Amino acid sequence: MIKENKTQTQHIIDALMTGRSLLLRDIINMVSETSGKKAKRQDTASIMTRISDCSVLEIGYFITKNKSQRGPYEYSLVPEIMNLKHEEIYGLALKSDENRFTLKMALKKIPKLKKYVRKSRINKTFLKTAPTQPEPVIQAPTTLDIVSEFLNEIEKGGLKLKVNCKIRVLKAGETLMPSKSVRRKH
Repeated sequence: MIKENKTQTQHIIDALMTGRSLLLRDIINMVSETSGKKAKRQDTASIMTRISDCSVLEIGYFITKNKSQRGPYEYSLVPEIMNLKHEEIYGLALKSDENRFTLKMALKKIPKLKKYVRKSRINKTFLKTAPTQPEPVIQAPTTLDIVSEFLNEIEKGGLKLKVNCKIRVLKAGETLMPSKSVRRKH
């Protein structure tokens, strides 16, 4: 169910659903007329940039943007998409919502729309992944396990150790100050 108060995006999509090629100024005029408020050029241009980009919203696959002699660009919806209901076209402009209409749903409903979508995206959309087996959980060894294995190797004689030990004796109340390490030459 579409809200009574339409969003700016919905007003723009309504303008595009006339089926004509529209300049940005035409879209702004139509949005201002239908919304009853003056549409700002910057806001409308920003929304047009977002909804016509297929990497941002799925409706972007079906909005054409062509250079024009009348102005910078003319925008229009592809004719095949007009076979969808208004709510479904609005749904393609949503990222997440109960009214979202996905690209997969649109392509199943109108297969002719596939010609506007990159093949790699179609494959990704319809690719059925096999259920994956959960990876077995491998427990990391505890410190006790590591030390015990280390001591077992020493007992077997499998390790040679060379230990350097430094012992510092402090007087009562004296604090340990970091010492400067001196490298000895052999």
